[in-house]
Order: sequence, then structure tokens, then C-alpha cells
Amino acid sequence: LSAALFSEVDIDIFGFTFNRITGPGFVMVLVWIVFGLLLVFFFKEPEIARGSEYIRYPSNNNNQPEDESLDSANHSEESDDASVGRNEESESTALLNPGDETKNKNAVNDEIRIRLKEVHGIETNYGSINILTRASSMNKNHDGRLWQNLMCLWILFFAKLQQEALLTSLPIVTPYFYGWSPTWNGMFMAFLGILVVGSNLLLSVLVSRYGWKDLYVIKRLQIPIFLACFLLIPLHDVAFHITHMIAGSIILFLVANALESFVMSYFSKIISKKLARGIFNSGFLATEAGTFGRTVGNVLITTFGNSSAFNLLRSLYGTELLGCVLSLILLYQSRNLK
Repeated sequence: LSAALFSEVDIDIFGFTFNRITGPGFVMVLVWIVFGLLLVFFFKEPEIARGSEYIRYPSNNNNQPEDESLDSANHSEESDDASVGRNEESESTALLNPGDETKNKNAVNDEIRIRLKEVHGIETNYGSINILTRASSMNKNHDGRLWQNLMCLWILFFAKLQQEALLTSLPIVTPYFYGWSPTWNGMFMAFLGILVVGSNLLLSVLVSRYGWKDLYVIKRLQIPIFLACFLLIPLHDVAFHITHMIAGSIILFLVANALESFVMSYFSKIISKKLARGIFNSGFLATEAGTFGRTVGNVLITTFGNSSAFNLLRSLYGTELLGCVLSLILLYQSRNLK
């Protein structure tokens, strides 16, 4: 938008030159000055809750659109330790107060011991069974959280990579295929930014109305990303239709921005409480993943853009299709290890 506003401007004020090349930089300086002033005078540090309080998220029920449960991801090692402590306490209470309940438990334990010996040839006792069961459950929960954290960081990284690669490649490929000027490129990018506001608002209304979970939306948004990457791969050097470019750019930019918000929401719920309290919290990790994604996006543009705009698009979005496949693998793996 700044490039479009300064397209016909070329003046010098106090030794500073304002034109379509330097204009966007001066606009960014002004925006950051306003942002810094608002931050200094109006931002107040929020109070951080202390203690062992945590939010319980509802478990899965038949009305949910997806068979996803965040209980194992929401509770950190503290809840695992607490559950172990409660089990040990109940066992010790039962030993000190023998009765019908103790007899029933012993009968069940004897039956389990007999079945293990008959089927697997294992001789054990109830204590070892209970310990092994708890250890297996804790290891499974830890593996599930690890894969879910990796999935979130990867999708945040990949979404930023796609946004940066798209916005950086447009001024390169549009003059080559369609003869667009910097003014037209600036107006198209401004149009994309305006559409983001409306699309996110519409998606938030749909989520509130139908009660979609974060992971449910993340999975469904992988489909339009696949479609956008296919649209942005030219089949012929001289026959890349402008409709494919515009449609693919709009879909990719809007979905990548929407995906980022849902992944951040999901990541804040599943991250370990130890990480959430320290420096490497979900906000910091998400910011670093996004920054690294932007860097890799620019590296890909530099690497693939040495030959021609045609090879740039084909190599860039072919690589992004492979990234989409990796996203689906991580989504599937995290679902199996919940």
C-alpha cells in the first residue's frame, strides 16, 4: 500500500528523499514510533498466576467434531505425579483398613496374575503391574506431548515460510509473466492484507458458532494449502494463467495467516508447564520458529531464483508441497500418541 501511495511522489524534504522506493521505509518508521509510544504509556504487565492452579479442558464427547482429547496434553508432569500419589495413598489406606474392598481387590489381582501367567508366562504381583502400568501411561503421555509440540513448531515455521516466500516472489514473477509494475504489486499485496482481516473474522464466527476445536481446524486447513501450492506451480513457461496466480496467492496467504492463530492457541494448551513458566515459553518458541521460517523462505527464493521466474515457482512450490506432506505426517503421529 505504501508503494502505491508513493508511486507518483519524488520529493526531497530536509535532505530525505521520498519516492516509491524509500516511501515504505519511512511509513514503517512512523508505525513503529507510534507502536513504541503506545507500548510505553499504555501497556501494563499482567499478573502471573502462581501455584498449582491450571485450567481443565473438557474431555471428548459424542458431540465433538473430532475424536481429540487434550487432557493428556493439558496436564504436565505435576498432574502425573499427583495421580501417582493418589494411587499410592489409596493403596496404603486399603492395607491399613482391610475389609470387603481389600478382598475384592485381592481377588481381581489374583485373576490378573493368573491370566498373565497363562497367556504370557509372566509371574508378577499387583505392585509391579501397577508400577508398569503407570510408567507406560506416563511415557505415552510424554511422547504424545513431544510430537504435538514438534507439530506446532513445524507448522508455525512452515506457515511463516510460505507467507515470506509468497510476498518475496510476487515482485519477481509478476513482471516476468504479466508485466506488472511495482505499483500494481503494492496494490495486490495491500489487497491481500485487507482480505486477511475479513477472512479471520469470518473464521472466528464459524468457530464460535459450531464449537470447532483448534486441532480440528488445523487439520482441515491443510487442504486449501495443498490446493494453493498446486495452483501456483506453472505447467508451461509461457502459459501461467493470471487466474491461477491470483487465486493461489489469495488462498495461500489467507490460510497461512489463519493457521498461525489456531496453532498458537493449541500450542499454548499442550506445552509443558515447566517451559511455560521459563524463558522458553510458547510465545518465545513460536516467535523463533516464525523468524526462522522467514529466513528459510528468503534463502529458498535466493537459491531457486538464479535461473528464471518459471523455475523459481516450480521449485519453490514443489518444495512447499513436500512440506505439506511432512505436516500431515506430524499431525497423524501426534494423533496416535495422545
